[in-house]
Amino acid sequence: MELAVGGHWESYYRARWRKLSADGGPVSWNWSAFVLGWPWLMYRKLYWFYLADWAVGYLVYRAAIHRMILAVTYLGFVLAVRMLLGLFGNFILFRSIERSVRDLRRRSATPEVIKQTLTSHFRTIADKKYKLLG
Repeated sequence: MELAVGGHWESYYRARWRKLSADGGPVSWNWSAFVLGWPWLMYRKLYWFYLADWAVGYLVYRAAIHRMILAVTYLGFVLAVRMLLGLFGNFILFRSIERSVRDLRRRSATPEVIKQTLTSHFRTIADKKYKLLG
């Protein structure tokens, strides 16, 4: 799991994921997911969640235009999504990485292939640069 996150964030996610495993529940606050929203999803390469967020946001936007309550409706939607990302962001990332590891193991990938795949897929350019710089 730590291979996928990398950099100075390992200690943050490791602590949160241990808590998720110990409590058995999906709730663990993530300030980055709450504050940034879709940029956090893209940064963590959670593309399906980004697309779902965009599609539902677009539908809410279109529905709000027809009812002339755009600002309140859309702001409410954005706030609700941000709250959900804040509450479940760590869990979403954890499950995504866990699913990838399980799929790789099912394909009988060697440990080296699993390590390389996790590092290249989940780590971001910023993480890789951070590792190179120190």
